[in-house]
Amino acid sequence: MRPLVANIDNDNALVQKEQFGPALPIVPYTDLEQAIEWANDSEVGLG
Repeated sequence: MRPLVANIDNDNALVQKEQFGPALPIVPYTDLEQAIEWANDSEVGLG
């Protein structure tokens, strides 16, 4: 089981670099388009 980290900013290293690490970040977003843009704005993207 992975620990959850809530209300973290999208530019935090846990979100940008450690997606496959021991913690699961929960990033609040305002709409679906923003969530998709953020998901694709990383080295691994949604691909």
